[in-house]
Amino acid sequence: MNIENYEMLITNIEMLMRKQGINQARLIEATGISQPQMSKGLNRTNKGQLTFEQIWKIADYFKVSIDFLVGRKPDVAETDPIPAASVCRQLMQLVESDMVSYREIEVEEDMYTEEYSPDPGDYPYKWSKGKNKYTAFYFSNYINPDTTGLPEPMLDELQYDFGTSGNTNSTNEEINSFIAYFFKLFDLLKKNDLPRDIFDTAISDRLKSMGK
Repeated sequence: MNIENYEMLITNIEMLMRKQGINQARLIEATGISQPQMSKGLNRTNKGQLTFEQIWKIADYFKVSIDFLVGRKPDVAETDPIPAASVCRQLMQLVESDMVSYREIEVEEDMYTEEYSPDPGDYPYKWSKGKNKYTAFYFSNYINPDTTGLPEPMLDELQYDFGTSGNTNSTNEEINSFIAYFFKLFDLLKKNDLPRDIFDTAISDRLKSMGK
């Protein structure tokens, strides 16, 4: 397997591990691959590679194809819904790492709620429009640490650091740039103004160009 495909293999395995909230030890237990082989196989600086049989076991465990693992399919598995628990684990990791910020927002929505009616001809769900509150997550382009309770010397030091170096979050800037790019292409894809293969290639190329 060439270096580019093997790099994609490792990236996709790591992505699937994060989505399912498992570590390398759990993957070793589930696949029967030895710890030294797994560590070498998932180490980008090591020349050792996983065998085809080992890759097949990993693909079988995650219920994806080998083509998907090595980047020959779209970067997301279209047929397998992501479990709610996996989404929650990923959000928890992002929040605890201080990578994402969050705030409460209010959204006006159409709502069809179940309502009893003695008339059998009525629809069981009635329409109404209302505002709901949600927690929104976003990647701030600026570092804004919680300074509550910090002593004056630490506040002065923080102000000095930001005053001399700025408080730009370069990682989040790159993420936001990708998100804007993704949704621009995704809107075209939904309108059938962009072929799926071109969309997949463009997104894959953009991801590869991003910093590690």
